[in-house]
Amino acid sequence: MSELILTTFDWVPEIPRGYVRDIRVRWALEEAGLPYRVESTPFRDRKAGHFEHQPFGQAPWLTDGDLSIFESGAILLHLGELSDKLMPADRRGHSDHSNIRPAMPRNPVRGRDQPRLCFRLSFSPGVCQSTPAQ
Repeated sequence: MSELILTTFDWVPEIPRGYVRDIRVRWALEEAGLPYRVESTPFRDRKAGHFEHQPFGQAPWLTDGDLSIFESGAILLHLGELSDKLMPADRRGHSDHSNIRPAMPRNPVRGRDQPRLCFRLSFSPGVCQSTPAQ
C-alpha cells in the first residue's frame, strides 16, 4: 500500500469549525489503523495545485499513491476497500454493505445530529424494545 496523505485546510473560519469534513476521514483512518500523515493547504490563498486535487476548492482530499480522492464520502469508501475493519471483505458482507449504501442520506449524519436521530429511532416501533423472557 502506498502512503496515505490527508490534506486539510491550515485554518478554518469560526462558523464552519467543528463541521469540516476531514474529521470523518481522520476517524476512519484511526479506526482502520491505516498509517497516514496530514498535510495542510492554505485556506485563503488557493493555488492551481489545490484545484487539481479538489475542483471545488474545498478540503479534505486524500492522496493514495497516484490517486487523489476528494469528497469525504468517496474517501471513506476508498478507505473501506483498504480495511475490512471499515467494510467487510467477504462477498456477502460487501454486498450487504453495498445494498445499504444507496439508502443512506447523501450527507452522513453529523455528530451533533446523532443523539436526536438515536432518540427518534428508539421510539420507532420495534426498535430497542426488549422481548419479555418466557
